[in-house]
Amino acid sequence: MKDGKGPFNVVEIWGLKPQTSALPGQRSNQLSYIPARVRNLQMKSITQMSATMKPMDRRLTRRLNQRGWGVVLMILFLVLCAGAYGLNIKTQQTPEKVFWDALGNNLVLDGVTCTSDEDVNKQHRETAVSLDLASKANTHGFITLTANGSRVVTETLTTKTDEYVRYTAISSGNLGDAKAKEYAKAVNVWARQANGASGGQSVFEQLSLGGCVVPFAHLTTGPRDTLVNELKEAKVFETDLSKSSWHFRVGEPYREYEVTVQPVPYITFVKNVAKAYGLTSLDTTSVESYSGRTPEKVVIRIGASSHRIEQIVDKTTKITFTITDFDKIPEIKPPAKTIPTAELQKRLEAVQ
Repeated sequence: MKDGKGPFNVVEIWGLKPQTSALPGQRSNQLSYIPARVRNLQMKSITQMSATMKPMDRRLTRRLNQRGWGVVLMILFLVLCAGAYGLNIKTQQTPEKVFWDALGNNLVLDGVTCTSDEDVNKQHRETAVSLDLASKANTHGFITLTANGSRVVTETLTTKTDEYVRYTAISSGNLGDAKAKEYAKAVNVWARQANGASGGQSVFEQLSLGGCVVPFAHLTTGPRDTLVNELKEAKVFETDLSKSSWHFRVGEPYREYEVTVQPVPYITFVKNVAKAYGLTSLDTTSVESYSGRTPEKVVIRIGASSHRIEQIVDKTTKITFTITDFDKIPEIKPPAKTIPTAELQKRLEAVQ
């Protein structure tokens, strides 16, 4: 349409230019028209889409690459951990290192708790005593006796000068109301006597010098190393290290050793520990008096990583010793109000 005259022409309205669809050398009366504005819009959209897709492709590729590297790094980390764990077992958890380190570690402690379980004359006795090894005197313990439905719990404290004891529980299904009230007069009453007044070793020296089979002390590394060498040479704790068993456990694996305790080398060793530690209760003990005694058979369990003795089972007496709270010093607070130990005993005898 020109100057408003002539027939309606869609080509002119859209600003289109006629193009022939004929191939070169061919004639065609059919025209194909490509709208210029539409073509421009299409090209613009394709360009924008392409520009948008390229960063998306790059981000997707980057994420896939990152995930791929993450998986590779995770696998590498697990392999390294497994290798380090295997190396630790091979170098730090060998039967020899675990065994001798554990015995030596017991001699350089600040504190420790030993719990024993035993059955004697149809009674079950559990004793748990915490030692302040730096003080060479302080202890805090509980003794629980159960038999025939009765239960008695005793708490003890010891210091360099005094021993304290009280009953924290006395119960029995056979007690009548009258007896229960009488026993209540003896419960939670602290009694005191001078340390050593009952004769023999103090509670501290009994437990630190072999009361839990292995001795405990607060020594420096020099005396410790000397005593460990004595252990090896004298064969105090005799064992076939090649037959020790390694056991997996969540948290920490452990090793177990079948051990024979030789009486004469053992008492000699304990006396030397007491001397290095500054304790004198074994000064007059005769080594010869242990000659001819039957060796004791025990099973010792040791943490394979910590190199700490966790449990000792005496196969002869059937007593189980559990050792915990390494380097933890018990809090000792002597009671302000006490009665003589003899008075507490009288109160109990009056009920019986």
